[in-house]
Amino acid sequence: MMWPTLQKPLRILAEWVYPTGCVICGRGCRAQLPICMICRRRLVFFPDPVCPACGVFAPDGERGRICEAHTIGGVALVWSAGMFDDGYRPLVHALKYARRLTVGEHFGRRLGIAMRRRMIVKATAPIIVPVPLHAVRERERGYNQSMAIARGLARTTGFPMAPELLARVRKTKDQTKLTPAEREKNVRGAFQVRQAGGCAGHDIILVDDVMTTGATLAECARTVLADGASRVDAAVMALARAPGITL
Repeated sequence: MMWPTLQKPLRILAEWVYPTGCVICGRGCRAQLPICMICRRRLVFFPDPVCPACGVFAPDGERGRICEAHTIGGVALVWSAGMFDDGYRPLVHALKYARRLTVGEHFGRRLGIAMRRRMIVKATAPIIVPVPLHAVRERERGYNQSMAIARGLARTTGFPMAPELLARVRKTKDQTKLTPAEREKNVRGAFQVRQAGGCAGHDIILVDDVMTTGATLAECARTVLADGASRVDAAVMALARAPGITL
């Protein structure tokens, strides 16, 4: 009677070894990236970062005065490929649950191109920090999906990546079905800077797959700002529609 339990992991393994086609529409894909050219052209891509609270775009790559008070736990701006429900849902799921790491790397590179065009960089380049998984969850999954996005971002921008800077020291519940208040409580105290002072004086770019309420990014930002980080931005594959995101 173990067959139903094994079906899902076997299907994921089969899709990883023998990709069936575009993860959005199912058409055949010749390229390593499992997204066909038709779906790639249809995906809306945001060229500018947004205020994480009100959703206003910042075309100059800097937080505008209109959004000075609208930070989520210290996150100034969020760079996102697009909206979760506008075609990005199957892409995020392919990256997160089916090991399609090339999806994360592709959109990391695209975000990096947008940053190079729009972001005002100081003399010292910002540090890219993927949001860490707890060690137990990373062993279970076999990888950290945020790391794939961060790799693409680092390769395109040339910014240094420091996956070891931040650690998830407490295993948290899955955020998917939690309310905004529960999400905030769930991740409170879940992160820690591995070496005290490692963030001091640096701008940080946190990288995650999806931003819904911003609770996880806010807690990470709180942690690195407490260690002396000068500014925190975020880069995600998709924004989920939620209170505070009014795009």
